[in-house]
This record gives sequence, structure tokens and C-alpha cells, in this order.
Amino acid sequence: MDIKQKKEEDYSKEVEEMTKLRQDSLRWVRAYYGDGLLNRAKYRGIQVRTNTGLSVQQEQALKEMDKLVNAKVKKLAQATNPSVTLTKYEEDYAKKKGISIMSGKGTGKTLTMGLIANKLLTTLFDCHIVATANTEAQLKNVFWSEFKDMAYLAKKVSNDPNEHETLITKFFEIQSDKVFYKDEKYPKWFMEAVVSREQAAGEQTQHAATSGRHAKYLVFLIDEGSHIRDAVFKDFEDTMTGAVNFMIIIFNPKKGTGYAKRTQYENKQDWITLRWNAEESEIVVNKELHKKMENDYGGKNSNPYRISVLGLPPLTDEDTLFPADWIEDAKIRELVYNDNDPLIKGFDVGGGSDPSVIGSRRGGNVRDFGFMINKESDSNKVVQWARTNFIKDEADAMVGDVGNLGWHVIGSLRNELGWRIVSYDSRNKARMDDLYVNKRSEAYFHLRELFQNKMISIPDDEELTNELLAIKIDENKIKRAIIGKKEIRKTLGGESTNKADVLAMMFSVDDDDFRKVPNSYQDEDDDYACAGAISRNKMTGY
Repeated sequence: MDIKQKKEEDYSKEVEEMTKLRQDSLRWVRAYYGDGLLNRAKYRGIQVRTNTGLSVQQEQALKEMDKLVNAKVKKLAQATNPSVTLTKYEEDYAKKKGISIMSGKGTGKTLTMGLIANKLLTTLFDCHIVATANTEAQLKNVFWSEFKDMAYLAKKVSNDPNEHETLITKFFEIQSDKVFYKDEKYPKWFMEAVVSREQAAGEQTQHAATSGRHAKYLVFLIDEGSHIRDAVFKDFEDTMTGAVNFMIIIFNPKKGTGYAKRTQYENKQDWITLRWNAEESEIVVNKELHKKMENDYGGKNSNPYRISVLGLPPLTDEDTLFPADWIEDAKIRELVYNDNDPLIKGFDVGGGSDPSVIGSRRGGNVRDFGFMINKESDSNKVVQWARTNFIKDEADAMVGDVGNLGWHVIGSLRNELGWRIVSYDSRNKARMDDLYVNKRSEAYFHLRELFQNKMISIPDDEELTNELLAIKIDENKIKRAIIGKKEIRKTLGGESTNKADVLAMMFSVDDDDFRKVPNSYQDEDDDYACAGAISRNKMTGY
């Protein structure tokens, strides 16, 4: 056998092996990682039931991806070779738009996507992959980080301890937002990170960022897909004009509507659908957390348990004050505030086991500021903490609850800081007394309008989310009202709506009452010369 013939034979064997690895993801995992993933699982105290180191659910996803890719590749081959035939089963898979995985928390969603990205890059010749997520932090800090971990965890190409190249990094250059095949003959063989922002600069910008990508082998990997706008998914669909084009969507179903949710229900005929129940995942080691959540939130059919554990979308009842979809949309909404917008704080004074909580906002933007927590029981120390927080942040106003133990704390702050400390008593008569039972109900229904009209952004805070979901409309009252605090505590496993109360308080005052006056209208020593003349706030009545 001459050298040329030997090279051709070796190349033929290499192509045959790569075809087998493309067709069988579990074979690829064993070839590229050996016991690496298994050892990783053991190190983390995870007892998987497989010999790859993956959970049964993760292996199932890889097997379904194999069926999808193999059917589409075979369909592509049929276009140039009519003798290639597909079974009815393969024909059905070849038509699918992709795979949709709806999952509870902690099941290894992002690891799965990182592994899939590496597998497709190394086995789908000359492919173009677009990786996206709802936020830049999710894409770069979570997905991209997991992808790199999987690339560097692969087998080393050499036993030399000074050699760090792996079977993946040897052939692919990994950058901060792009991965490409090192051979310049294949400039279209790469993966790119594209952020799909909710509100960034309107649909036109999103369209420009995510459309126009056409390739024979084109894949969209979508992490946390429930937060991606329908318009972005439409761009993906319009771009998938090639034979081997598909999406893989993975998401925790925090929203009861949207494109991702519809892939599991109304449009499931177009998708390979999987649901990962965290109760059944070997990766979730501490199942006691599930039991605690079940007890705390009133059973497995409560929205927190459905979303976080069962991997099911929230139920929305007619008495829901804040639908889950509104809450989730507010978490990813980007609201731009003006420098002239006052910094308004809300202050819920703790007592007993309840902590004290301070929140901040400018305009409708709470997301960029979040909440501060203090578990101190000494009221004088709480006063000092709140005063320091107010002065340090150069706040324009603080709305504080004077109910129960709050009267001393808020009174002390008002004596020191003056009229910018606004007293709020949820038990008092509502300003619009003909419509609302009390001030508390009035403030919460006003907050509901902000969510409904997309005028608020909030942090991705699980406590706040669960508190908002627990607040219901009391339909037994003639006037508009929300259910009592005791009933809410029961839903929250004995906890109070501390952060939600702060949120309602912050928006119970009018910004114009605390807006700094332009320089031409100011007194020499008073930034609030005109604003201070307004003696009573429109919402609070104080």
C-alpha cells in the first residue's frame, strides 16, 4: 500500500468515525470526555444512574437531538440522491422546528446547552450556531461560561502535563462572544453569542441583531427562552430556510404565555417536547428543599412549586392581582430614567422575626436598585441604618410604614430629616375612599396598574416574586380590596410580604412632589424650593 492510498484510507476511517459520533451523542460524550463528566458528578455529590455522568433527562435530550439531526441530514441527502429513503418516523422528525425543554430549577439546563453546543460544533461540518438568552448576564456569565467549561473538560490531546489543548480547543478558537474553527478555509464554521434584549431599542434593533443568518447547517440555542420576545423567535423561524436548520429552546416556565410556552402546548406538533420534573432529576441532590417548598406554599399545585420544581407554567386565577407573566416581563424590562427623576425609597420596618427592608427606585426603575435587608431588632439601630442609607444614597424621599413598630422609627427619621420622610399607614382610609377599602388596597391596585401598563421594572428576586403571586383580590368586599395579611402569610409559609409592601409604598407617592427644581427656580440653599410647597401627596394624603 503506497502512502497516498494509506492517507485516503485513514481519512475514510476518520470520516466514518465522525459520522458515527454525529449520529450518536452518547458515543461522542464517551469519546470526548471519557470519565470526565462522571467524575465531575461524583465530586459534586451527584449519584447519576448513567455511565456518562449525565442525568437520565440530559441523556434523553441528547438522544432526541440525534433523531432530529439525523433525520434532517438524511432529508438533505435525499435532495441529491433520490435512492435515499426516510421512514415515516424520520419524515416527521425532519419537519420539526426543533426541541423544546421545559424544566424545573436545578436540573442542569445550562450544562446541557453547553454540552450540546460543543457536540454540534465538533460533529456538524461547517455549521453556524447562534447562542442567545434573555439577558447579557445569562448569556455571557452562565451559558458561555458553561460552554467553555465543557470545552476545557474534554480529553487532552496529549499526556504531556504542560500541554493543555483538548480535543475541542485544539480545533476551535474560543473568544468572549465567538467560537470559530481554526482552519481559515471554513470561515462560516463558528458559534456566536447574540443577546436578545426585551426592551433594549425596539423590535427593529432586535430584528437586525438576530435575522439575516442563512446557512445549510444553522442552529439556534436559546437559554431561558420564556423571556425571549415572540418577534425574536419569528426572526429565527424566517431565517431557518436550510435543510438542517433548527432551534433548541430550554426554559423554566415562569410565564404562562409566549412563544416558548406555546411550543409545549398549542404548537407542540411542530416540536420535540420534553419536560424535566426536578423531583425526578438525579442532579437535584437536596430533595428536602422540595418538601419545604411544598409545605411553605400550600402544596404541589401552588405556582412557586409548579414553576420551580415540576417545570410547569403558572396557573392564573381570576383573583390574581399580579399575573406571573406581568411579573416576569417586569424583570427583564429596561426602563430608562432621567437624572432629574427623584430617588424614592420605601421602608418596611421589621418586628419580631420580620426583617426591616428598604427599596429604591427612580421613575419606574426598581431593577437597577433592588432591596436592602436588616435583621436588627433594636429600633434605635434600625433608625441609624435607615438614616445612613438615606443620606449615603442622597435620596429625595422615603416612604415608611408607621403601623405597629414603625411609628417610632419613622417618627425619629422625620424629626431628623424633615418632610422628605413620608408617613404611610396601610390601615388608613384610602384617598379614593369610594373605590378602595383602605390605603393598602389602593396602593396595591395602583402598583397593579404599573405592571399592567409596563411602567415598572423589578429585580429578579424570588422572594419578591412569590410575595406578589401570593397577593389576591378579595372578591367578597364591595369596594376594591386585597386579601388580609394573615391569609397571605399562610400562602407564604408564615412569611410576610416585606418586599412587596416596600414596592407598593415606593409607588404610592408622586415623583413631582420630590423632583428637584431646575437651578433657575431654586432658592440659594434649597433644591426643593418649589416642590416643598406641596404640603400633601396625591396618593398618601400626607
